[in-house]
Amino acid sequence: MSFSQQQSNSLLPSFDFSDCEDKPSNLTGLNNQGATCYLNSMLQALFMLPELRREVFQWQCPLLSTITNIEQAKTLDLSRNIPYQLQKLFALLQETDRLSIPTTGLTKSFGWQEQVYQQSDVQELYTILLTALKENTLGSSLNETIQGLFWGEMTNYTECQTCYSSRLRRESFNNLHITVKGLSDLAQGFDKLLTPEIMSGHRNITINIERNER
Repeated sequence: MSFSQQQSNSLLPSFDFSDCEDKPSNLTGLNNQGATCYLNSMLQALFMLPELRREVFQWQCPLLSTITNIEQAKTLDLSRNIPYQLQKLFALLQETDRLSIPTTGLTKSFGWQEQVYQQSDVQELYTILLTALKENTLGSSLNETIQGLFWGEMTNYTECQTCYSSRLRRESFNNLHITVKGLSDLAQGFDKLLTPEIMSGHRNITINIERNER
């Protein structure tokens, strides 16, 4: 006997709505566990991306495809599965008739306990969450979407002002550090980021060039 993902999900512990409030509109909020307002803001922003939301809903947890009987379903533990917990949270945000829902399932999948009472850096959490999603969804269209939406490639080009030897280094990134203080808009920040910089004096760097001897 085989079980579809929908059948498997029906065998898992149901979501507890006991700490949710009824909602009067079609918008759903996220409960603050103590100091998780930064987490809630990031999750709501991610939820509002149609491409990401669609792929999160369509993703199928590989562990669910291994279930062949009810006993296996009863013992399956997805509490530390970050993509599954995010999928569950997104589904509740879209389908529940409650005013707000808790994020405890997702934070427990991070291994958080006391951390929910500590204010943290949203950029650091953003990087941790996206990296975890990318590493745990390999081979899926969700993985491709995450990399396409949130990852890019930067090329650092270095050229010697004396011999004109050059070096290229490519590296991936999922956030950019852009200076905005003293600038009129974000576009100027991008321009400043891409402006060539001359390394001189104590900031000199050495370019090692491999040469083939004849």
